[in-house]
Amino acid sequence: MEKVSRVYRSFAEAERADREYMKSLTPQQRFDIAYEIIRQVHGNLSAIPDIRAYERARQRS
Repeated sequence: MEKVSRVYRSFAEAERADREYMKSLTPQQRFDIAYEIIRQVHGNLSAIPDIRAYERARQRS
């Protein structure tokens, strides 16, 4: 992932630029970004609990 920084004149201008950037991405690109963030936070992705398993266990009790 290429890191790019930009300077904006206001927070509103920066927010607009962020929204436009996210709109320009394909679903796969958005997924890849989310996956990379999760990997950086949690490290080993197999150690992350599956939320679906948690919900099923909660519904049974």
